[in-house]
Amino acid sequence: MKRVFVLLLLLVSLIACQKKTLTGDLLITVKYDGINEEHVDCWLYETYDKFERYEFLDQLLSDEYGEIFFPALEPGWYYLEAEKLKSSMFTIYKFDSVEVVSGRQTNKLLIMSPVK
Repeated sequence: MKRVFVLLLLLVSLIACQKKTLTGDLLITVKYDGINEEHVDCWLYETYDKFERYEFLDQLLSDEYGEIFFPALEPGWYYLEAEKLKSSMFTIYKFDSVEVVSGRQTNKLLIMSPVK
């Protein structure tokens, strides 16, 4: 009986001590000229070096509310690149960084501006 109790206690201890990887979510809102922009291409990069080499982690389009949602990201700093062709005359663009924290949703506002 003692062995069973000790084994059970050991098993509970191992389960309790397992390292749990917590993730965080990232919600981006894209705006241009005070209005939420839909159909904006957004690329997510894990490091600045990967941004320079165009090795993105994920790419999504903003929805009709100008929002982009990246779920379950590892905690850390990420780089964002957003771009949209507004007309044949100009493109709007934004590059920025954001920190994702475990166990929470990080909200980021990207204010787009015309590329010159």
